[in-house]
Amino acid sequence: VRNQKIGFIFQNYQLIPTYNVMQNIIMPLLMRGMTHEEAEEKCKNTIKLLGLDHRIGHKPNELSGGQKQRVSIARALVGQPAIL
Repeated sequence: VRNQKIGFIFQNYQLIPTYNVMQNIIMPLLMRGMTHEEAEEKCKNTIKLLGLDHRIGHKPNELSGGQKQRVSIARALVGQPAIL
């Protein structure tokens, strides 16, 4: 229930260093059982909304602090939680 209703934004971002922007954002959706196609569509929309579309294939060590923060925000928002 917690993972489906509450979105978390951690202070230190908690991004997986070996995953790119898309993989970091899509992971929670796939863990919930969403199809890859549907999860990818939601991810792309959220990435575009937060202005990260030009960084979609970059890994966390290639991002600025603000970009890492936006990836973390995107990951929290992509599942449309009731509480953020």
